[in-house]
Amino acid sequence: GDHDEYIRRYARDAAAFGGPVLLRYAHEANGSFHPWSIERPDNSAARFVRAWRHVHRIFREEGATNVHFVWTVATQRCPGGCNPYAKVYPGDEFVDVLGFSRHNWGAHKDRWVPMYEGAAKVAGQLGSLSDKPLMLAEVTSNGEGGDKAAWIREGYPEVYERLPAVTAIVYLDADLRPSGHPDWR
Repeated sequence: GDHDEYIRRYARDAAAFGGPVLLRYAHEANGSFHPWSIERPDNSAARFVRAWRHVHRIFREEGATNVHFVWTVATQRCPGGCNPYAKVYPGDEFVDVLGFSRHNWGAHKDRWVPMYEGAAKVAGQLGSLSDKPLMLAEVTSNGEGGDKAAWIREGYPEVYERLPAVTAIVYLDADLRPSGHPDWR
């Protein structure tokens, strides 16, 4: 509740805009790299879900029905075929689009991974949570270890063709070398 007035003001402004707004609120909560991440000592999956629902409620109270909530996770592996995303999913009533981040680190950190290969497993895991539309909300490729232009040119159509629940792909076009990432531009 500490930031409710700011959230209400933002919701009223979004409602006044009137057009569709995709809000990627508190992205990648299952990671450890944001203040709202559930891996932080002062947070938990239950607290994250409560906060998400609280913000969603405020937007609806302020009449911001044009705002579509995009819930996204960081790609995460877990042994034994588990679904590491279920514990932070706020529920279909509070989410309009499910999404995830997927980086092709290439030779920088991992191996070269085609866009579809990197997206398929996570898309399946998210699809088991909900039949809502999916979004690759933050997708990138490093230029080291393969042909980045071909990765983009071939990856977009393959993902759309083979993963029909995916309705959007957003490329992160940024140089994040200061934070240990490659230059994604």
